Amino acid sequence: MTVVESLRHAEAELGGPGSLKGKTVLVPAGLSGVGSLACQVLKNIYGVGKVVTTVSPAKIPLVPDKLGPGVVDQVVDYTRGVAHVIREVGKGTVDLMLDTFMGMAYLAVLKPGSGMLLSITGKSGKILKEVWPEIGWWLVLAVDCLDGWYRWRAGRWGIRYDNVFVKPNGADLDTLVGWLVERKVKPVIGRVVGWEDLEGVRALCQFIYDRKGGVGKYVIDLE
Repeated sequence: MTVVESLRHAEAELGGPGSLKGKTVLVPAGLSGVGSLACQVLKNIYGVGKVVTTVSPAKIPLVPDKLGPGVVDQVVDYTRGVAHVIREVGKGTVDLMLDTFMGMAYLAVLKPGSGMLLSITGKSGKILKEVWPEIGWWLVLAVDCLDGWYRWRAGRWGIRYDNVFVKPNGADLDTLVGWLVERKVKPVIGRVVGWEDLEGVRALCQFIYDRKGGVGKYVIDLE
């Protein structure tokens, strides 16, 4: 759902239906839960010309295996540092970056004047207030200040910055199910733990909390 709504928003901002076709898109962490689906949807649904992602060295061989051959056109080792990623991707070569972890450090790869950074992690105070009405005014102000700083920083590079807040609905879920049935995208599952395995569930939750570079989605099986 995050991918469906984010890319619809990006397409609208970049020129409407079909505007992503042939474009170059950077999706950091292409084997993450959101990133793995985003790469597939971009290439198989939106017809993006070039999909670029970043992963650690051990995961590079997993990209075509998990996402399918030809889905990702360029894989960059992010552990070698920001400068390496920018050099490998190329300054001013990317039309859209779907930011999954506040990767403002990669702004240089976006095209000045037309490039867009769309964040699924950044939020405005207004959005936060809508989903959490009892939130304190000071936290709303803090979030707005952070959001403003992101926009200002992106603006210095001539880049458009925006963020999305997912609002689940049946129509988008049906769309996603259709893509799955048609095998245009496939879920990437990192690990499945049965609900009765309490230690396994605890370890899995701790693993995700620690953000130790997992692959795809992690599942707790309730059957």
